[in-house]
Amino acid sequence: MELTATYICPVRGLDGLEAPEPSRIETASGIAADLGLERLYLPVLEEALLRAPRAVTAYLDGLVAALDRMEKKGLGAMLTAPAGRLLGLAWGAPYLVSGWKAAGAPPIFVDGKVRHLRPYDWWADPAVLEKRIRVFRECVGALSGHPALGGWLLMDRALEWNRPSAQVADWMLRSYLGEIREKGSGAVVYLGVGWSELIDPQIVRGLAKEVDGLRLGGMEHPPEAVGPVQDFFTENLAAGYLGIMARWLFDRPVEIEIGYRVPARSPGAEEGAEAAQTLATSGVAAVSRASLADPEPVLRQRPPWVLSPGLDRMGLLDAGIEPKAWVPAWLDTLKRGGEAGEPFSFIDLSRKEYLTDPTKHLQRLWGHFRDDRVRRHPL
Repeated sequence: MELTATYICPVRGLDGLEAPEPSRIETASGIAADLGLERLYLPVLEEALLRAPRAVTAYLDGLVAALDRMEKKGLGAMLTAPAGRLLGLAWGAPYLVSGWKAAGAPPIFVDGKVRHLRPYDWWADPAVLEKRIRVFRECVGALSGHPALGGWLLMDRALEWNRPSAQVADWMLRSYLGEIREKGSGAVVYLGVGWSELIDPQIVRGLAKEVDGLRLGGMEHPPEAVGPVQDFFTENLAAGYLGIMARWLFDRPVEIEIGYRVPARSPGAEEGAEAAQTLATSGVAAVSRASLADPEPVLRQRPPWVLSPGLDRMGLLDAGIEPKAWVPAWLDTLKRGGEAGEPFSFIDLSRKEYLTDPTKHLQRLWGHFRDDRVRRHPL
C-alpha cells in the first residue's frame, strides 16, 4: 500500500496565495521520506494564477523551487491542479461563485476570505470552461517535466460544485489530459472525487476509464450510510469501506484521503497500529493523510485550519516537523498491508443491481463490511 499526504505549508499557509516556503518543505520532505511516504500532494490554487503576470510567475517559480527541494530529498510529488477542497474548505476562483450570499451555502475561500456564496453554474458557461483550461495550460507549461513531478490530480472534487452533464465533464477532463499529453508527459493522472459519487456514480463511471486511478475524499463529512464516525478507529474502518466500494464500482485503483477524526488525546503507537489494521487489509491502493504537518501557532486562526476544531492537529507531523507518537506504527502497519483475502467478498450483488438503489445498498453493504473486518481484526 502506498502512503501519501497533502502538503499545506505550516509557515505560509494558503490564504496568502503563496508557494510553500522552500526550507520548510525540504525538511518536511526528508522526514516524510524517512517515514515511508512515496509522495506529497502540492495544491495549486487557481486564484493564484489569475493575478498580475509578475505575481503568477513568482507563484509558479515558487512551486518549481518546492519541487526542487522534494527531489533533493528523494520524494515524489503530485500536483492538485486546481485544488478544489483542502481540509474540507472549498478553494476557488471568483468566476466559480455568484455574487449572492447564501447562509446555507458551503464555505469557499475566494477573493481573500472565507465566504458563503451561491455556486455559479460554471459548467454551463463556455467562457469559464475555456478560461480554466487556459489557466491550467500555463501551469502545465511551467511545471511539466520536472523530475520530482510524478503526476497530476485533476478536477479535485469539481463534480460537487454544481453537477455537470456527463458530456461536459468528459470534455473538461479530456481537455486537461490533452494539455498534459501535449508536453509529452508520461505522468500518472488521478481524478479527485468525493464519496458522494458512490450515490450518484454514472458520471465517474465514464470518466474513470480515462485516468489511472481515483482519489476519494469527503471524510470531513462522512455519509450517513456508515453511521457516526467519531473516533480514530472508526474513521480508518469507514475509509477502508468507502475506498474498496469505489474500487469495485469504478474498476480503478483508489487512494483514500483520511485524517479528520482527531482525538483530544493523541493516541499511542499501539492504538495507531490497531486503527490501521482494517484499513491496511481493505484493498485500497493508497492512503493519503489530508495534511502532512500541523501549522505554526500564528496560522491556527487562518483558513483552512480555522474552519473547524481539530484541523490544526491532524497532521502526521507536529508544528516542529516531528512525527507524532502514533504515526510510525500507523504508517508501518499500512505499509506492510496484510492478507486481505478476496476484497469484495462482502459484496453480494452485481454492479447493475447496486445502481438500482445506491443509497440503500451503500448502507446495507457497510454492515457486511464492518462485521467481516471486525471479525478478522477484533479489538
